[in-house]
Amino acid sequence: MFCRKRHVVNNVLNTYTLSTDKQKIVKLVRSCGSNLHEVVTPEGEKFLATMPTKFRNYPWVGRGCFVLVDTIKEGGKLKGEIIHLLLKEQIQHLMDEGVWPDSKRFSVPSLKTQRQIQILINYL
Repeated sequence: MFCRKRHVVNNVLNTYTLSTDKQKIVKLVRSCGSNLHEVVTPEGEKFLATMPTKFRNYPWVGRGCFVLVDTIKEGGKLKGEIIHLLLKEQIQHLMDEGVWPDSKRFSVPSLKTQRQIQILINYL
């Protein structure tokens, strides 16, 4: 179990991904329970996204975090699955690549990266 946690933490901290056509950069608004999170797109659309088991029970996921969501066409309220958590360095990489959305909601990322990394280190 410890190796799996270490692998997931390493993946979150060291992977820099770019979004594709089916993926969206969204902001977590609130947790709805049962590993469902309400997210908002840069256009202001709100929908539910599910949290996969590999990200559950980790302290860095919370309100105001930015995530990469794989959209699901079929389904009612549930329209996506969280595939990657975005930290400050990854957001800066997306801005440098020119794929960060131009929106007032997404203008200044308010992530406390050092604090989040310290929580991760202490968690393991």
